Amino acid sequence: MRAVAGALLLAAAAGPAAAQDLASLVRSAERDPIVFGFPARPGVCGAGDAILIREPDGSSMFLSGRMSRGDWRRWRDEDHPCEVGDVVVEAIRTGGTLTDVRVRVGRPDATAGVALLGLVTGQAAADYLLAAAETAAERDARALILASALAGDAVRWPGLLRLAKDRRLPSGTRKAAVHWLGREAAAETARELGGLVRDRTEADEIREAAVFAVSQLPREKAVDLLIDVVRTVPDARVRSRALFWLAEMDHPRAIALFEEILSRG
Repeated sequence: MRAVAGALLLAAAAGPAAAQDLASLVRSAERDPIVFGFPARPGVCGAGDAILIREPDGSSMFLSGRMSRGDWRRWRDEDHPCEVGDVVVEAIRTGGTLTDVRVRVGRPDATAGVALLGLVTGQAAADYLLAAAETAAERDARALILASALAGDAVRWPGLLRLAKDRRLPSGTRKAAVHWLGREAAAETARELGGLVRDRTEADEIREAAVFAVSQLPREKAVDLLIDVVRTVPDARVRSRALFWLAEMDHPRAIALFEEILSRG
């Protein structure tokens, strides 16, 4: 364990109780901003506010609002320093919610004027962050959801699914949850994502986000669901997005579907 001044290590905690402990620490902190860290999942590294995720399949995802395309290419090609460490969340408590949320990869250092809560388990962090996203403003909720997606040794899809299906939440919050739900690529989410796509009472942007999330599932599962969307969903816009992602997959069954559609015309 790092000798971090003022840190409180919760590594022995797990499950919902750990998330409750973290919530208590956040509530009882004597000053703002609060800072806590947790282990990152494999393939995550960062520098400053920029974060790179390298997936096991060789693909990568770059997250930063302030880096040029050239710098991103250097990161992708491993020609740029990318620190491996904990995920660190910094936020200000405002009226019982988290605001000005910042996420980075590194270490939760003790600095002047910061309430350092220390290190928690990945599961404790994911549970707390997804719960906090329910009451946060859209921009901060997206950052909280991102932070949860970076947590190592965490099962987060139930919390993401809860956010994705909650129509009381801002659309940006729900779209972020749907996005990361799709990237989880867990078989348990496929049926629920399909339900979001087919629900005519859902907003178009949520249904389109669900189509994208479906496209991130394992290839054969994604092709099955996207073809089903094209065949059964009446909305032309949603079908169009499904056809777009099928085209990106270059799958024989997708090509056969295109031939079928075009031959009818």
